[in-house]
Amino acid sequence: MRYDGSMRLQVWAWECELCGHRWLAVGIEAPAKCAKCKRRNWHTKAVQSVSIEPDPEPETTAPSQDRESSPRLSDFISIPDPEPVKMCSHVEYDGETGEWYGCRMPEHSNKVKCQRGQKVDGP
Repeated sequence: MRYDGSMRLQVWAWECELCGHRWLAVGIEAPAKCAKCKRRNWHTKAVQSVSIEPDPEPETTAPSQDRESSPRLSDFISIPDPEPVKMCSHVEYDGETGEWYGCRMPEHSNKVKCQRGQKVDGP
């Protein structure tokens, strides 16, 4: 099926009555268990059926007032910000160039070999 900009999509959102987690369903049948707490007795009903219609105008135009008031996925599901990744603190001296290089990998165990990353000022 080819997307021509005029298709209508219906999405079901579910909410666990035990832990309060909300998620999108795959298909129209009720999920067997909660996506977060994995309990099978989450006994919930569909939160809401949401119809999302694409704007028939090209995306280069300014958004219309109707589009701003239509429901968005972020209204139903909260996605937490990713935690910052702590990088490996290993530095290595290159005798040929006379420069120091840091490890380009996230923090890891000593069993994993460090990989040369960007130049650093020194240890």
